[in-house]
This record gives sequence, C-alpha cells and structure tokens, in this order.
Amino acid sequence: MSSERESLTNGLIEELNSIEGLSAFRSAINALKNALKQASGQEPDQMPAYYKKATSTLSVEEVKDLLGIDYKGNDPAYILTLKGDEAKDVQLSSWCEAISKLSNARHYRLYRGEPFSRILIDLLLCDRLLCLDDSGVNNFLQVLAEVDICSEIPNDQKGWWKAGYVAGRADYALGYKGKKYPEAILIIVEAKKERYCATAIPQTLCYLAGLQDARKKAGKLNVDLFGMMADTDEYRFVLLDRERRAFISEPLLWATRSGQIVAFVDHILRSAISSSPHTTPVKTKNKRITNYDDHLDETFQRGVGTSARRGEEDPDEYDIIVEHSVSKLVLSPSTGAMEE
Repeated sequence: MSSERESLTNGLIEELNSIEGLSAFRSAINALKNALKQASGQEPDQMPAYYKKATSTLSVEEVKDLLGIDYKGNDPAYILTLKGDEAKDVQLSSWCEAISKLSNARHYRLYRGEPFSRILIDLLLCDRLLCLDDSGVNNFLQVLAEVDICSEIPNDQKGWWKAGYVAGRADYALGYKGKKYPEAILIIVEAKKERYCATAIPQTLCYLAGLQDARKKAGKLNVDLFGMMADTDEYRFVLLDRERRAFISEPLLWATRSGQIVAFVDHILRSAISSSPHTTPVKTKNKRITNYDDHLDETFQRGVGTSARRGEEDPDEYDIIVEHSVSKLVLSPSTGAMEE
C-alpha cells in the first residue's frame, strides 16, 4: 500500500509541476481522488477526457484556427455594412436621447466601466424591441443575461489545446426560449468598458460559432447569426454566415453615428425574427425563411465591393402553423410539413 501511495504522490507532483492554470490543478486533484478510490476498491468518478478553454483567453487568430471561422480583420471583403436606403439614419426616440444624455453627463465621466455599458445596452435593446413589428408571432424574442455557451474544438486540435471545448458566458442573448436552449438563440450581445469594444471580437465569434453548431445539430433551417459589441461609446456588429464566414462592421461612435447604430440594431432584430417560424410575424406565403440568404442580401452588404449571393429565383411559399406547441412550416397549398 505504501508503494501505491508513493506512486500516487509522485504522479501528483509531476502533475502540479506542469500546471498551466486552475483547470490543470483541478485535473490533478480529480486524478488523485480517483486513484485513491481505485486503490480502495471504489468506482472512480467519470472524468471528461478534455477540459474547457475560456473564450476570454483567446485571440482572434486562435478563435479562427480553433473553430474554423473565415475572417480577415484588415480585409474590406469581411466588413459588414447596411445597403443603400437601409443605411439611412433612423429618427431617434426619447430613449435614445437618454443614452446620449447619460453618455455625455459630466457626473458620469468617471463611471465608464462595463456596468455603465450594460445600462446603455439595456436602454437601446428595450427601446428597439418595443418598436419592433412582431405582433402576431408565436414566440417573442426574449432578452437573456449571462448565458453559458460552448463550442466543441475539432478532435485533431484537442490534444494540443488540452481542452475539448471553448466556453464562456455571453453578457446578453436574444432568443425565444430560456438559457438552456442555445439552438433557440438568434443574437449575442457583448458589453465592454470604455475603449475596449474591439476586445469583444474573439468572445463574440466563439459564442456565435457555438450557437451555430447547436442550431445545425438541432436541424434548424437558418444558421446565420448576429452579434453586437458595445462599450460606453463605440458599437460594432457581426454576422456569422452559414459558411462560417464572419463579417464585422467598422467601429461606430454613438456621439456621431447614433442614427446608423439604431438602424443596424433594427435590421438585425428584424432579420433575426424573420429567420425562424417561431418568431416571424409572416404566417402565410412566407418565402423568406427558406430563402434567407437572399433576404440578408437585401439589407446587409457582406464585404465591400463583393457581389450579392443569390439563391433560388422562385422559392417555395410556406404557411406557419402551431402543432402541439411547436411552430412548423407547411408547404402552401400542399400538406407537406417540416419542423424548424
């Protein structure tokens, strides 16, 4: 028995010597516990083969390599903009004027951290959701806070990273179910302190990739997802398309481009609800859901100087019905149906 304990002790020392963080320490402790259980004839705990890598520790380049995202930050072909008339400034409401007042208030000059950013984001989201034309939908978009999201690392990368998943907690998510249903989330929002908006890019891409994986696994029709990043002054918007290409807007300052920021938010909310039979108000003869890429091309320019991506010339029309509390698409006028 003493030789077994000596062996266990030496193994623990070796493990501790190679510690690269708290997860490795936990791994060493769990390994010791299970070894002791085995030595005493007990069944060891079921341990995961790999651990989770925190999204906050990764760079953009690492996220791209880990999760297979196509994005080049300095390439105009990966810039997201609004098209033509869609890019026109939106008339600001009193709620948006309140954001401006808070941002410029001399009493808040020293209060520019992430909590302040969240106040501004709450005002903006609530205002634009109340203005959203979603009457008659089966499920309204719900704002969720502190949502855990993970994305699996490819098998050939797990050993190198000593992890099986990239995981983190999104500040906000908008979906039609609760936190435990990532396949029902359509938008991610990340808040940062003043001048740190761009640092949210790696995390936001991780979260969107995780949600995209969840939607694909659940057999959802549309897997194009949106994100928004904001600090106390700056806003940026993200689209991750079905081919895993990311498009990110240029920095937009609230002080000078608040109307365009609001226009972006409005179009993202409208696009999100149009992507799902659970949230779209268009219940009959709906072509948009099954031809969603064309709908996105009507509103968003994915890459400066790139041509539009066109799908079917004449997509089928579907009616949206509710059957056993589940929204379904029914081909009009036939009876063939498929669940979202």
